[in-house]
Amino acid sequence: LEDWGLSAGVINRTSPWDAFRYAHTNALPGLASAHLSIVHDSSASVVSLAYDVDGITGTALMCSGLELAGFKQVQKFLPNRFLEGYGVTPNTIDKFHADGVNWIITVDTGITALEEIKYAKSLGMKVAVVDHHQQGDELPGADYILNPQQRACSYPNPFLCAAGVSYKLIEALWVRVHKDKAKGSPKLNPEQLLDLFTLGTLADMMPVGGENRTLLKKGLQILRNSPRPGIQALIQTAKIEAPELRSQDVLFRLTPMLNSSGRMGDPTLALDLLLATNEQDAALKIEKITKTNIERRAIEDEIWQKALVAKEELELAEGPQEVLVLADKTWHQGVIGIVAAKLVEKFAVPVAVCAIDKEGTLKGSCRTPPGYNWHKALGGQSDLLGKWGGHACAAGFSLDVVNVSAFRTRLNTAAKELNRKVYNTEEIKTHVHISINKINLNKLKSILKGIARGCKISNCELVGGETAEMPGTYEKGK
Repeated sequence: LEDWGLSAGVINRTSPWDAFRYAHTNALPGLASAHLSIVHDSSASVVSLAYDVDGITGTALMCSGLELAGFKQVQKFLPNRFLEGYGVTPNTIDKFHADGVNWIITVDTGITALEEIKYAKSLGMKVAVVDHHQQGDELPGADYILNPQQRACSYPNPFLCAAGVSYKLIEALWVRVHKDKAKGSPKLNPEQLLDLFTLGTLADMMPVGGENRTLLKKGLQILRNSPRPGIQALIQTAKIEAPELRSQDVLFRLTPMLNSSGRMGDPTLALDLLLATNEQDAALKIEKITKTNIERRAIEDEIWQKALVAKEELELAEGPQEVLVLADKTWHQGVIGIVAAKLVEKFAVPVAVCAIDKEGTLKGSCRTPPGYNWHKALGGQSDLLGKWGGHACAAGFSLDVVNVSAFRTRLNTAAKELNRKVYNTEEIKTHVHISINKINLNKLKSILKGIARGCKISNCELVGGETAEMPGTYEKGK
């Protein structure tokens, strides 16, 4: 805890799990003015986003929060990756404008949508960007930008996902709404939205220190007992006992099901599940999602096998690849990110897996071991790219098929200048250092209980001393 910036006095007075209090909401740049403007504007609001669980839960949280605050004109929009594409596009803006929409709130997208937001503003629409992706050289000309990854942002928790930023906006909005209501009116408690925050934060694999840890601790408790019929249907379908639900269950069992509808085309099905108001509706939605997830697995397995063959053929023709770029016109755009992650795990190199559409445009999904920065790498090749953006460890881009060879060559040339050891998946990252004389069997049991269900300690033995190395040789998997 001292390594995380807490004084000994605070540590002694506070339970370790609650040691981090909520970061002050209005410290997030743009938040105070954004929520005031939204409160005093009765025009329609729209939520537009990406297709993954963070975007879906962020949208569900935003819609629920606005509706519970009394907004009557909340429209929901999630793009079909094959029909509308990613994020805000001119076509969707035209649709909003024709429907009389005055407010667009983007969730999990928008920070690089400079031209699209400029177009929306030219039509007289207001835009609030709620995002957590890295910015480009310029910021969009939105009315409000809420993004802890802005370079000028000093918010103490830069690791909020889109659902997290949505939560902070709704939290501030509800405080304002309550102040404007008559005395004695029921107060809205933002903690009721923490089940959605928890799904989004864990699915997007955000760091769980600081404010995130505080919110996730409470959020997991709420998630286990969520009153949302859709979440209960999701937990039951995954065959999880709700009282035993852990973060690993969210990441490896709930997330793939919620992601499947967006991967296969339309994420609206997952959003409708989360917002279902009765058990019958939730049952219908989860049945469709289960079928979609089975289809997703079959397609993923097929592309995985083809990707292994494509890697072999590429390296036979061009030699070993420092950055692996694979593309095929038969690959499904919705699952290439999963395949890229599996290739990183197997070969420990940065990977971009691309699907080629009928117009000859590649849609690429990037993953990497620690140490390589895909956002920086794509920025260096931006003259070849269409849309691009994301994070250091995961990003996406579009590219004309005629440029794929130059793109691959330039990435590999740049990567050769790096020390390959800086992105080594075998690195062990530690979060806490503790003196060996403070470890005992009970503490180990307590630690392991939170890591792996069913893990039992058969023996605990002190090896070596305070400064001695542990004897023996240890291999991966043993």
